[in-house]
Amino acid sequence: MAFICIKNDEKIYSFIYSLKDWIALKEDKASSFNMACCGNQAILKTSKLGTQFFAHKAKPKDSNCSTGGETAEHMHIKYLVMKELDRNGWNVEVEKRGVTPSGEEWIADIYVEKGKAKIAIEVQWSPQTFIETKRRQEKYAQSGVRCKVCVVA
Repeated sequence: MAFICIKNDEKIYSFIYSLKDWIALKEDKASSFNMACCGNQAILKTSKLGTQFFAHKAKPKDSNCSTGGETAEHMHIKYLVMKELDRNGWNVEVEKRGVTPSGEEWIADIYVEKGKAKIAIEVQWSPQTFIETKRRQEKYAQSGVRCKVCVVA
């Protein structure tokens, strides 16, 4: 599942659309939809849980596109959190990549900004050690980003 797509050369997010607008977007035959990850043609889908997302129209041959093995439930929780944050005026990014001042890379499930606030949100569906959680929190802190971990499993 992907939450980002390129519609007519403009980045769009699936979670910003109401159900009515999502259905209208699915029926939009005049626009082109391409996957942000690889540029291949995209289709708009809705999961059994109600998660609106983009998928490859045809399986990519030369691409490493994937969701990293995340469960449908994990993706749905991320979708609901992003949708609510967007609705409340936060600037939302999915799978935001960053680097600490010392060069360590991090990827936030959800990254939001509003005013001066910068927050990474990690949706933790599978078990994770306290040491790993603390390590990730420290990376965000070094980058000037607050982190909230949402444990749902």
